[in-house]
Amino acid sequence: TSRPLTVTGVYADGSSGDVTAMAMFSTSNTLVAVVRGRNLTALSPGEVTVTASVGTLIATGRATVPRATLRSIEVIPGMSSVGVGGTVQYSATGVLSDGSRTDVSAAVLWETSDPMLARIAPSGLLTTLAPGSVTVTARLGMLFGTAALQVDASTLVGLTLNPTEPTVPIGVRLRFTAQGRFSDGTTGDVTPTVTWESSNPVSVTIDTNGSAIARAGGRATITASVGGLSASTVVTVTTAR
Repeated sequence: TSRPLTVTGVYADGSSGDVTAMAMFSTSNTLVAVVRGRNLTALSPGEVTVTASVGTLIATGRATVPRATLRSIEVIPGMSSVGVGGTVQYSATGVLSDGSRTDVSAAVLWETSDPMLARIAPSGLLTTLAPGSVTVTARLGMLFGTAALQVDASTLVGLTLNPTEPTVPIGVRLRFTAQGRFSDGTTGDVTPTVTWESSNPVSVTIDTNGSAIARAGGRATITASVGGLSASTVVTVTTAR
């Protein structure tokens, strides 16, 4: 946050005038606030003395930089629509009293208006369960923000994995994703909802996020499964580096 500085000069005849353009500025603590151009810019909470000098004349003033407080919470995305079995990753942005914004996703308590229609994890990842309208709420202390979600009647009917049958040398990392196909013909990323498995962890390991590492020569089948559906692809690891 910045505020303009002005300096008024008082002359011997009793008149006064703006002498800001002639003044040299400084602050007593540059960790709290600094002068840039003719503006005082706050850096951190605290108090500083601002000094203005014109020739041999000096004037001072005190400035207080208050600690910014949380004023409101915004949930992102604010409105969305997804089929049954789909996911939405929510985040929460805090709007502070000084106008700045900060990510508070990890600090808020997430909840849905109807857990029978959609459930949401502490990470903000929402999974839809049944058709209907849901309000997603992020709470922090006495403040909260909301978002609207429409769960469509479409259901997950198929999965596709990417990349498809890759061949990689030892040491390479792969990021697998799962694309869902829904009964209404739409598609969407369902990577966060699937369970990953490698048929040969000696050659290829894969974590819960779909991140795989080629560890030794050989072949491994990577399988993603969710809600009774599954899809697989084969990874071939060569010994060349």
